[in-house]
Amino acid sequence: MKTKFGIVGCGFLGGIVADAYRKGLLPDYELVGVTSRTRAKAEAVAEKTGCAVCDDVDALLALQPEYIVETASVEAVRAMAIPVLKQSVNLVVISIGAFADPAFYEQVKQTAQESGAKVHLANGAIGIGEITSIPTAPAIAQAYYRYDGERRRSLPLDHTPYKK
Repeated sequence: MKTKFGIVGCGFLGGIVADAYRKGLLPDYELVGVTSRTRAKAEAVAEKTGCAVCDDVDALLALQPEYIVETASVEAVRAMAIPVLKQSVNLVVISIGAFADPAFYEQVKQTAQESGAKVHLANGAIGIGEITSIPTAPAIAQAYYRYDGERRRSLPLDHTPYKK
């Protein structure tokens, strides 16, 4: 039985995922539906792949995917991560800049733990809206936190070689 997945965001990156599916590069997966900010883009991807067009994330979740692949935007991640995870659906996030907000990160982490769903972080393109939220510093701060349990919330990071 194939693993069902859906795509949120039918721009360039969503098209890459859909093309990989269409070309048979994801043989263990079934694309059940797509949704996008503009219905025309979702319809174009759905026509190429033979999946359903969904008006929103709720309609996509109604198709019971095991994974949602986000290829939309930081704003889309913020809007959909919690509802997706509450349905025990795994989430693949391309717009990882959403996790530059520590409170949102903690909320997503807690929801995933409670539901048993997984969040997979991938790295996609950086759009003009994401330039100010590049997650390098938060990622390094998180790595130090996992190492020594100390939260660092200002730059340069306290008690590291970065702060002299």
